[in-house]
Amino acid sequence: RGPGGRASRMKLPLGATAAEAVAWLLGNLVPVRLDPAGRLTGWYRLARPGEPPLPAERPMSEVDPAGQLELRFVPNEVIRAEIRVAASDPPARFLAPVGVAVPAASLADHLAAWLGLPPGRYRLLVDGRPLQPHGILADLPGAAEGGVVLELAAAPRERGRRKGSGA
Repeated sequence: RGPGGRASRMKLPLGATAAEAVAWLLGNLVPVRLDPAGRLTGWYRLARPGEPPLPAERPMSEVDPAGQLELRFVPNEVIRAEIRVAASDPPARFLAPVGVAVPAASLADHLAAWLGLPPGRYRLLVDGRPLQPHGILADLPGAAEGGVVLELAAAPRERGRRKGSGA
């Protein structure tokens, strides 16, 4: 079930995680919720009715295809986070307001552009572990209370991509 309780039947990509499936739905079925000024008001997570949301990293291939899933709205609360920028020289560190429902890839992209980092792919890490590109800070235990430390780092190059191929 999506926003407004409308039921839709659709196949989600089995190779995707729950977080990636939500991003796919938002591009194809569900509008991104924005306020009149264009600011994100929240994101979604998949859940079985009456249960907590599926873990963001859960592969859709592990979810019962006959079962019903619903989209749960996650409000975009703003918290203070410490940002550490390993990708800059010298490394930088600062406090910044961040939304707990903004996908990690969007946060990383914005920070890299705002900081004037060289073109390239960047990712966010927490405790040395990369966040999924479509993961949100609300997926992390205790993130809503603040005190999150995010590290912005250059993403490793993907194998199999040729330089200049654009694919």
